[in-house]
Amino acid sequence: MAHAGQWTSAHPDTGGGIILILALLGVVRTVGAGFCGWTMIQTDHGGIKLTPEQERLEPTRPGTA
Repeated sequence: MAHAGQWTSAHPDTGGGIILILALLGVVRTVGAGFCGWTMIQTDHGGIKLTPEQERLEPTRPGTA
């Protein structure tokens, strides 16, 4: 989108730094989403963290502690 009007130009503008800012913003958001996703995956019960009261009431299967 930044170079759409300069398609046939031999040397298109650099975009005034907006391209670098958008790229860095994309990287930061991707890292943030990865962190949130990993936090959800590593938590037992698929991202649900139980309160102590809920853990007490949680049924257990035989052979698990």
